[in-house]
Amino acid sequence: LDRDPDPGGLHHWVHALIGGRVSRDALESAFSESEESQRRSYWDFIGSLYRRYLWREPDWDGLSWWVQALAEGRATRQQAVAGFFQTPEGQHSQRVAWIAGLYRAYFNREPDPEGLSAWARVLATGQM
Repeated sequence: LDRDPDPGGLHHWVHALIGGRVSRDALESAFSESEESQRRSYWDFIGSLYRRYLWREPDWDGLSWWVQALAEGRATRQQAVAGFFQTPEGQHSQRVAWIAGLYRAYFNREPDPEGLSAWARVLATGQM
């Protein structure tokens, strides 16, 4: 939805997940089909996926391909999210975000570029 969660909504959905009243897939579906999500233009929605999952501005070819796929019904918003998340670039970005979070939590600092790069390679290859 490209915004911080409201406290009431966050509490509701976290407890629904923990309590087993909703699956991750059902939660994602509820978000993607929500009125708030559907009000967003395809351009805005896809642009936000680039910024959130790939940490960059969209390239014109990729942006227009996804917008056209949504407009023609060849993809849903939920499929677009999965598509960004599952690309090699998206997977790398998620590994980097996770590692950076560990640095902040355990060392109370931002990661140094060399350490971040080294740990991202370890996670990507499984080799230390």
